[in-house]
Amino acid sequence: MDSKISSKDKLFLITFLLLISLHLLLISSIRIYPFIDLPMHLASAAIYGFYNDSNNVFNEFYYVKKLLGQSNIFHLLFCTLKILPSIELANKVFHCIYVILLPISMLLVIKKLGGNPWFSLLSFLMLYNFNVSWGFVGFTFSIPFVLLFIYFLYDYLFKESFQYIIIMMCLFVLIFLIHGITTIFSIIIFLVSVIYFHRNNLKKIMSKSLVAIPILIILISWWLSREPQPNTPNTVNFVSYLLTYYKSSYLPELYKRTGLFYWDNYFLYSGIWGLLVGSIFTYAIIAISLISIDSLKHLFSVKIKSNQFVIILIFFFSSIFIYFIVPQIKDIFWISFYRFSVFCFLSLIIMASVIAKKKLPPFNITIICIVCALHFILWADYFKDFNRENQSFTKEILPEKSKNKKLAGLVYDYSFRDKPIYIHFPNYYIIWKQGISTTRMLDFPSPWRIGRKTDKTTLPRYNEWVGLLNNYDGRYMNADFILVRGELPQNALEFFKNFTLVKSIEKWTLYEKK
Repeated sequence: MDSKISSKDKLFLITFLLLISLHLLLISSIRIYPFIDLPMHLASAAIYGFYNDSNNVFNEFYYVKKLLGQSNIFHLLFCTLKILPSIELANKVFHCIYVILLPISMLLVIKKLGGNPWFSLLSFLMLYNFNVSWGFVGFTFSIPFVLLFIYFLYDYLFKESFQYIIIMMCLFVLIFLIHGITTIFSIIIFLVSVIYFHRNNLKKIMSKSLVAIPILIILISWWLSREPQPNTPNTVNFVSYLLTYYKSSYLPELYKRTGLFYWDNYFLYSGIWGLLVGSIFTYAIIAISLISIDSLKHLFSVKIKSNQFVIILIFFFSSIFIYFIVPQIKDIFWISFYRFSVFCFLSLIIMASVIAKKKLPPFNITIICIVCALHFILWADYFKDFNRENQSFTKEILPEKSKNKKLAGLVYDYSFRDKPIYIHFPNYYIIWKQGISTTRMLDFPSPWRIGRKTDKTTLPRYNEWVGLLNNYDGRYMNADFILVRGELPQNALEFFKNFTLVKSIEKWTLYEKK
C-alpha cells in the first residue's frame, strides 16, 4: 500500500517538475515577448537604469519620478539590478521566476488544505493568463504572492505567534511594491476573514486587524500622491459617479464580463478560434473539477467546513465579486475586472482539490495531463510563430543612436493573431539603442515612473491606434526618424514630403527627415 502511494507521489512529482521545466525552456527561449504593454515597461527600466549616463541624453527629454512610497515598481527595480548584464535578460529572469512561483504556490496552498495535488497541474492552464498576455507585469508577478498570502493567512488568524505577524506585514509590503490593485484585493480578503472568524469578539477583530494598519497608511498615501488622470472622477464626486455608473452603464456593459470563460487563453488564436480555444481550457478546469467530486454531499461535509477551506471560499467569492461588480472606470479600473478572472479560476481549482476524491481515478489524472500537454503545445506554437514573424525585427531596422535625434512611431499593422501586439514596439529604440522615442507611457503616467521633460512639440504625444481610432495628423514633423509598420495610407503621405525612406525590412520601414 505504502509503495503504491509512493509511486503515485513520484509520478505526480515527475509530471509537475516536467511541466515547470518545459515552460521554463519555452519562456526563456523567446527573443521578443508578445506581451502588449511590456515594451513600455522595458523602456521605462532602460530610462531609469541609464539615466544621467554620458552615452545618452535621457535626462534632456525625460524625467524620472520618485519611487519612494510608490506601488507597481518591483519590475522596474528588478530589471535595473546591476547583477544582471541587461534589462532584457533581467526581464527574462523575472518571467522565469513567475513561471516557477505560480504552480509551486498553488501546490503549497493545496497541500496545506489536504487537497489532491494533481489539481495543482491545472494552474499551468492559467500560466499565460490575460495579465501576462497584456504585459501587465506587476499584476502578473503579484499572483503567486497573493496565493502565498492565502497560504499564511490561516496561521496568522489562529496561531498566536509573532513570526506570522512579521510574515503578513512583509507580504503586504511586497505585494504593494509589486502591484497596488492586488494589495487592495489582499486587504479585502484579510479583513473579511478577520471579521468572519472573530465576529463574536470585537477585541479580537481589532487586535488581528492591526497588522493591516501600516499597509493601509502606505496605500492611502500612495493613492493620494498619484497624478490626477484625465476623465477620472475625483474623490469628492466619486460616489455620485458610481451611482450614475450602476444606474446607466453597468447593465448595458455586463455582457463584456462573460469573457470570464475565455479571457485567459484567447490570445492563442484570432477571432472566434481564440474565443473557442480559450473557452476549452476554462471549461476543462470546470469539467475536471466536476467529474472528480465524490458526490455533492461531500461539498457540505464537516471535513471541508474547516476554517482553512472557508478562507478559500472567501478568496473565491471576493474574486467573483470584484470581477462582476467592480466598475470599469477609465484610468483607474480600466480592464481591471478582466484581470481577476485568473483569481476566479485559481481559487476554484483549490476548492476542487479539497472536494475531489483523495485518490483520483487514472482516467481523471490522464485527462489533466492531456489538457496540460495540449496547453503547452499550443502556447509553444504561439511563441514560435511570433518569433518566426519577428526574426527581422532587430537593431538593424532602427537608426543609429545620435544625440538629440528623436524617433517617432506609426504602427498601422499592429496585430499578431488579431491582437495588438506591435502597438508599442517603437519603444525598442529606447531599450536597444538608448535613443529618444515617442512613447505612450509619457501620457499615461501610472504605473510608469517616467515623464516628459520637454514640450509636446519637441517630443509629441505617441500616435497610438493610428489608422484604427484616428488618422496621422502630422505631429511628427519635427522628428528625425519615423518608424512605420504596415502600409502608409494616402492621407498620411502628405506629411512625409520632407522624409526619405532609408530602410525597409518586411513590414517595417524607417524614414529619415531630409
